[in-house]
This record gives sequence, C-alpha cells and structure tokens, in this order.
Amino acid sequence: MFTTLIIAISSTAAIASICYYVISRPVQKPAHISRFMRIIDRLVGWIFGETLTILNVPIVYDNGVVNIGDHVLNHVRYWPESLTASPMPCILIRSPYGGGIAALTASRFSSRGYCVIVQDCRGRHHGRASDDEFIPVRSEREDGIGTIRWISEQPFCNGSIGMYGLSYLGICQWAVIDGAPSSLKAIVPVNASSDLYRVIFPTIGSVHIDLVVRWLYLVFFVGEHNSLLVSRLFRRLRLHTASTAISYHLPMNDIDKRILGRELSFFKGAVKHREDPSHEFWAKDMQLRLCEDFNQCPPALLIAGWFDIFLQSQLKDWAMLQATSPQHSLMIGPWHHWQVKKMAPIVESAALSWLDMHLKNDHSLAVPRVRLYISGIDQWRSFSEFPFSPIKSTALFLNTNRGLSYTKSTSSQAIKFTYDPIKDPTPFIGGASFDARNAGSKEQMDFESREDVIVFTSDLVEKAMTVIGPISANLYVGSSVRSSDWVCRLCDVDLRMQSMNLCDGIERITTTVSDDSIIHQVHVDMWAVGHVFLPGHRIRIQICSGAHPRFSRNSGTGECDNANATSYLPADNTIHISDSCPSHVVLPCLVEDVGLAS
Repeated sequence: MFTTLIIAISSTAAIASICYYVISRPVQKPAHISRFMRIIDRLVGWIFGETLTILNVPIVYDNGVVNIGDHVLNHVRYWPESLTASPMPCILIRSPYGGGIAALTASRFSSRGYCVIVQDCRGRHHGRASDDEFIPVRSEREDGIGTIRWISEQPFCNGSIGMYGLSYLGICQWAVIDGAPSSLKAIVPVNASSDLYRVIFPTIGSVHIDLVVRWLYLVFFVGEHNSLLVSRLFRRLRLHTASTAISYHLPMNDIDKRILGRELSFFKGAVKHREDPSHEFWAKDMQLRLCEDFNQCPPALLIAGWFDIFLQSQLKDWAMLQATSPQHSLMIGPWHHWQVKKMAPIVESAALSWLDMHLKNDHSLAVPRVRLYISGIDQWRSFSEFPFSPIKSTALFLNTNRGLSYTKSTSSQAIKFTYDPIKDPTPFIGGASFDARNAGSKEQMDFESREDVIVFTSDLVEKAMTVIGPISANLYVGSSVRSSDWVCRLCDVDLRMQSMNLCDGIERITTTVSDDSIIHQVHVDMWAVGHVFLPGHRIRIQICSGAHPRFSRNSGTGECDNANATSYLPADNTIHISDSCPSHVVLPCLVEDVGLAS
C-alpha cells in the first residue's frame, strides 16, 4: 500500500513537472503542443481510465500576462490552430498551483473548439511563490473579474466565457460571482464551495485541522520559492508523516511557524478571529464567504463527492441556487477530494457538456438537473430536485441494548465513556478528510472496538431501504468538562458483519460549568448520503467525542477561542437514553420506487 502511494505521488509530481517544462516555459510565438504531450495525455488516460483525451487536431499555445492594477498575472493560452483567426468561446482556469497541473485539461478542452486561458493567481508563478505575497482568496474576486473583462475584449473571444476547475480552482469561480461581467456564461466548480468559513471551522471552536495543516504544507512549504525539484518531491513524500506530527502541535497559533519556520499574517488573523465570522478581518483581509448574491450566478454545474470536504457547504450553495433559478445542475459522485481516478472519467466529460450547452448552445448531450451516485447498488440516478419529495423522515431511536428501533426506549440508561485528548484522542477512519490515505468509505470494525466509541446497531433490514438526503442526529448528553465534542457517524453493516462508514458530523457544546449531571440536547448535522441499505444488512450509528486529526481536539477547558491554549483535560462523557431523553437519528427515506428509474 505504502509503495503504491509513493509511486502514485511520484508519478503525479513527475507528470506535473513534465507539463510545466513543456508548456510553461516562455515562448516567443505560438507553439504546438508536442507529440510527447499527447503521449502523456494517453498515458494518463490509460492510468486513470479517462474517456476524454486530446483530439487529433493541431493545438497551439503561448504565454502572456494580464495587468490588474499594479499586479502582473501570468497565463498560458491554448487554442485549436484552425481557429486562430476566428473568435472562440473561452474557458478561464485560475490556479495557485501552476499551469502544468491544468495543461492536459486545457489541451483537451481546446481541441474541442475552445480558447483556454490557464492563469496563475496573484502571488504565484508556475505554482511557486512570486514577488507578490499569496494570501488565499483575498485577491481572487478583483483578479478574476479583471481577467474576464480582459478576455472579453480580446479578438480571440466571441463574447462567451466559462470557468472550470477543482478545489481552489473552483473557489476562484465562486469569488467572481458578485459583480461578474455578463460575458461569464457558465461555471463548473468541482469539489469547491462559496462558504469556506464552515469548511475550515465546521462548528464553533473546532478547526478542520488536517485540511489546514496539509494545505499550508503543500502550498507554502512544498511550493516554496527557489526550492529544487528534488527538494519539493522529498517534501511531498513526507506530507503524511509531517502533517500528522504537526496536527498534535500546541499551541495551535504556532502551527505556521512549525511548518515554515516563519509566520503567516493571514493564518494568525484567521486563528485569532475564528470565533467571530462577523469580524472585519473576514471581509477585509481574508474573505471566506465568497458569494452574497446567488441571483447573479450564471448557469452553474456543481460537482461534489459524497466524501469530499466541501460537500456540506456545496449543498448549501445548491439550496441557494435551486431557490433562485432552475438553470443550475448538481452532480454528486462516490469520491473523496483526492480520488482523481474515480472522478476523471466523469467530471471532465460532464463539464464539457455543460460548457457546450451554455457557450456553444449545443444541447446534444444535455446534463440532468440532479445526478447522484447511489452506493449500495452502485448506480447513477437522475432526479429533478435535491432534496426531493415524496420523502419520509424516519427516526431511529437509540435504545438501552445498544440497538436502534423505530420507537423510543421505555427504559433508561446513561452510557458513559472517557475522551482523553492528550494520551489517546479518538481518531477517525475514513470520511470527508483531506488525508488521501484516510478518506472515503473505510472498514470500521477495529475503530468500533475502542472503548471511547459507542455503537448502536439495528436489526436486519427486511427490504431495501433507500436513504437520500441530509442526515441528522439529536442527542441528549452530559460531560464532566466545560466543553465537549459530539461526533455521530452512519454506517452500513453487510452480511459479513463488515461495517462501512457513509457520513458523519460534529457539534460542540460549551458551558460555564463542569457538571455531568446536567443534560444537554445537541443537534448534529451528519452531512448527506445517497445509499441503499440492502436486505440482510444493518444500520449502525457510532457516537464518540473526537475525530483527530480531521477535527482539532477539544481542550475541555471551555477556552475554545484561545489559540495559545496548551492545557487539555480528559472528559467523562455520557449519552442519555430514556423516554424523556429520546436520542435518535433521522434518515430521509424515499417512498418506494420514487426516483430510482434511470
């Protein structure tokens, strides 16, 4: 497994480096993409099973700049040579990771009649640091809107512009929605959302620590200015070991210094003001809520993954878009953030169909309004809305024999467990993690054997139960410390008694006193799922008080807003089950046969 991972990382780094060398080096006049690039494209397609490759037409590219105020942004422009003298629809891809990583995608899209502009974000140059300071998100609205206006004025543009990209490349799309020029006709943000605040801070006081540490490490340490390729590759290979160690570092306020040996002003501000989303820092210095007026959004195809870190926030974007116009579409696949092999055969083809519809008025391959991958039966299904009706909200109550039932427990029980944030913080196995080695659907049996993980399991499912939509839990709990976290996870237990995670969520309770006799009601948003529990399977719920290092550890002191805290307390936590404390989860079950036709 480890050897496979090393080979995969090395291959990806090598391909990106080759693309950077072949494409990103300065050219005095338009140059053809080489035959070698086409071989690389076929090789990547063979490895990842991609269906979209560069068509056998001459593609040319050149390097250029766009001036936004006093700032110079570099880009590489691709287009089919046969259309050199003709205005074309254009696709803008903005990235802090360098043009090489998007070179193959740009070549594939341009071979289908598009002019594709791949632009470096401010403060980045070919994926590395430039003279400008790179502050995440802060300049993306100004630079993105300015670049769209520049493109629309160029002779190679026919007035129709689209945007495409995954992760931060998708964030760059959301950044331009408020005030975007009318020439922006469509966007395709993949695994990205408009509200980054709740992605980084999933609940008050909690931090998505593995996302923060790994992203800072990859962008600012691996991508450090003037570092040699060998040094960058070595640093990338140490990502897992280094980030795991750093995630335990205290105080949290010094994580940037631990990674880089220097301070990052935006990181210090984000940690300082993380408890106050209304603070002017978030509007002035680091705007994490990117879109205020969803009515301005051009036709958007939102592509998400059931196990992606952005899913919860993306579904909120979808709810806003769905309320404004029927022109938008949603696709959710069975992948996590790093599963390129699962995404590749699907995402680029869907994106191209969407862009063809809105930039070329070509509806030959119409994109369904809602397209979901349903696990359990492993099939794609199309729907007219999401969430949808008719739907039956089904409550499963926790009972005193560690089971799940449709009725409240008639007896009472207080189930206790200890959470130790220092000696043995509760880990996590799979889910919506930024750790490629520990994300997605994973076998849970070893994890469920821990004493700090409480498990409730239903009887056998008698007939197929289709659950599609948001999942939630309502728990009655107590704690011996002032602040406690509550993680709730939905699993499917198959005929072999193998437990696999489907979705989960976290909520934090902070009080002024430490008294475990006080009962608190906590609502846990467990994100969403599209799954069929097959006959003979069982439904399982895990409850615990941590998921480290996916989420930061709870100190238990109640000083959640103190980033310099180094004192952590073990917690004796309690789950209450009774007629008056009906702890339960709510599953959105489809009415029989609704929505399951292809």
